[in-house]
Amino acid sequence: MNYEKLINERYQDTETYIPSLETMEALARRLGRPVDEISKLDSNENLFEVLPPVRLSLLSQPYNLYPDPSQLALRTAISKNIGIPLKHIVAGNGCAEMVDYICRLFLNDGEVAMVMRPTYGLFKFSARVAGARVVEVPLEAGFGVNVDWLKESMALHNPKVLFLVCPDNPSGMWHLNEVIIAAMDHDCIVVLDETYVEFSNHHSRVGWVTNHENLVVLRSFSKAVGLAGLRLGYGVFPRWMAKALWSIKMPADVTMAAQAAGVAALENWDMVEDRITAMKMLRTRMYEVLDRCPVLSPVRGSQANYILCQCASHWDSRSMRLALESHGVLVRGYDDTDSGFGMGAYIRITVGDKKAVDHLTRALEKIF
Repeated sequence: MNYEKLINERYQDTETYIPSLETMEALARRLGRPVDEISKLDSNENLFEVLPPVRLSLLSQPYNLYPDPSQLALRTAISKNIGIPLKHIVAGNGCAEMVDYICRLFLNDGEVAMVMRPTYGLFKFSARVAGARVVEVPLEAGFGVNVDWLKESMALHNPKVLFLVCPDNPSGMWHLNEVIIAAMDHDCIVVLDETYVEFSNHHSRVGWVTNHENLVVLRSFSKAVGLAGLRLGYGVFPRWMAKALWSIKMPADVTMAAQAAGVAALENWDMVEDRITAMKMLRTRMYEVLDRCPVLSPVRGSQANYILCQCASHWDSRSMRLALESHGVLVRGYDDTDSGFGMGAYIRITVGDKKAVDHLTRALEKIF
């Protein structure tokens, strides 16, 4: 018998989501370089050292026991940090798990999930795994959302869930309030991913959730806090939605280590803010470095911990990525097939620490 036939029909032709992630050890083997001669600027990771109180918190946990399934200490600390009542907050194994739960909670076979193009690829993946049909709305030339296009697309396709990222990924642009309001005016669930909001010069919209029954805001500990390896994120939901989500989520899905580290980071938020300030200063310096490169045109005004650049002349995303990789600098490349929007001419570069920015500077000077 061909047992593959027993796979749920929905999943038989599902494309695998392959993130552009390699461990430092794997990169060292592939590139033939020591780890300390590689700058990993392709995944928007925080290259600063883990904060000392966070590291210390990981040493004192009873790892022989299960973690708190109610996430009470963590959710209480989040509530205090963002000023939102505890009942609206649910933590998960990274924002990716929150996206998966939302898709499972709302999307039936054939229903529409709407995303921007280009955008974070996991939205499409999770929606398709849930059996939904994905409709993409193209961004404008400057990576902004055209409100009229959005309204027309929503009226035409009647999405049940709409995903937006702000600051935008991959451009780092900040979407205007009118975009979020226009989306919420439609009878669908609006998911606003604020993974990079701490790096922006704008206020989070997390406070909007308590006044809007169809808005979800997602936040992450991976970027500003620097806990990508522990997989910790959370969502702020209307009360009715949080209650429904608790009914389907896996128990004890957030590890004891992740919960402890999250609490420690939130209790030392002044230290996190110091890191954010340092990264914003490095972002300014990176713009200066990129402006000197004759074949790179950085997209202005990034509000995230990365800068998107358009390649000029005979360079494209792949050739630029490989050229920098040959000098030990990893950046995110794109192609038109996966991302559309002419993204085959773009690369995205994480704002690293000072050492990484210096490395990027030297690599560009050697190449150009």
